[in-house]
Amino acid sequence: MKQRDCHLCNAKALLILCVVLGHALERDLIWSTPAAALYRALYLFHMPLFAFLSGMGVKTPSACLRQAGRMLRLYLLAQGLCVLVALAWRRELAGALLTMPVWILWYPLSLASWCALAAGVERLTKRFGHAGGTRVALFLFTLAMGLAVGDWNAVGRPWSLSRTLVFFPCFLAGRFWGRQWMTSLARLRGRKLPLCAAALTASWLCWRALSGVEIRFLYQADSYAALSLSLVEGIQLRLLCYLGAAAFSVLFLSLCPSKHVFFTPLGNDTLPVFLCHPAFTALLRYLPYPVTLAIPAAALCAATAVGVIYLVGRWSQPLVRYQES
Repeated sequence: MKQRDCHLCNAKALLILCVVLGHALERDLIWSTPAAALYRALYLFHMPLFAFLSGMGVKTPSACLRQAGRMLRLYLLAQGLCVLVALAWRRELAGALLTMPVWILWYPLSLASWCALAAGVERLTKRFGHAGGTRVALFLFTLAMGLAVGDWNAVGRPWSLSRTLVFFPCFLAGRFWGRQWMTSLARLRGRKLPLCAAALTASWLCWRALSGVEIRFLYQADSYAALSLSLVEGIQLRLLCYLGAAAFSVLFLSLCPSKHVFFTPLGNDTLPVFLCHPAFTALLRYLPYPVTLAIPAAALCAATAVGVIYLVGRWSQPLVRYQES
C-alpha cells in the first residue's frame, strides 16, 4: 500500500472512531463538562473532514455517478426498512420518515447528492476551461451557498438538505485538491511543528468562540431561525465552523500516521462500522460507569464497538462489506 494511501486509510480509521466516540459521549453531555468539551471539538471537524476525504475517494465523474447510485440504493434500502418498522409499531411516524432520514442515514443520502453534484461541477469545469480558476470560483460559490442557506427555513432536516449544502464545499475541496494537499502534508515530514502550532491555535480560538453556542448548531441540520439566530449571527457562526473545521482538519491530518499501522486496514472500508455502530452506542446508555470516567469509558466502548464491527465485517464480507470508491 502506498504511503499516501496509508495516510488516507489511517485518517478514515481514526475518524470513524471519532464518529462512534461522539455518539458514545452523548449520554454524559449534561453531567460532564470535559465530555461536552470533547464532543464540541469532535463535531466541529469530524463530519466536514469525512466529507473532504469522501471527495478524495472519487477520482472521475463516472466514479462520482457510480458512488451516487450505490449510496442512494443503500439509503433507500435502510430508510425503507425503517419505514416498514414504523408502520408496524409507530404508524404515526411513518409519514414523516418518507422525507426525514433516520439518524445516521443522512450521510449516505448527502454523499449520494454530493457525488451527483460533483459530477455536474466537473463537467462545468471542462466546459468553461481554465480548470483551476473555475474550480476556485465554484468552490467559493458553494461556500457562499452553505453560509446563506441557513436563512431558508424550508431547508433543514427533510431530505438532509441543510447538511448536504453546508458540507458540500468540504466534499468539493477534497475532490479538487485533497490528494495534492495530502501529498504536501506528507512531504513536510519533520517540519510539521510550526504548521501544527498554527493549526492548534486556530482550532482553539474557533472552539472557544463557539463554546457558548448550542451544540445543535454544530450538526448543521437546522436553519438559523430554528436555532433563534439572526442571519448575520448565523453566518458568522457558520463561518467560524468552516474555519474551525479547516484548522482541526489540518492538525488531525498532520498528526495522523502516514505509514502502515495496525488499524490501517480499517480505513479501507469504514461504511460497515458507520452503519452498524448505532446498536452499540445505544447499549452504552445502560452501562453503569461514573460521570468522572465519561471520556475514558466512552473511548474504550467506542474502540471496542469499532473493533467488533470490523472483525465481523472481515469474517462475513459478502454480507456487510460495502466497498467505497
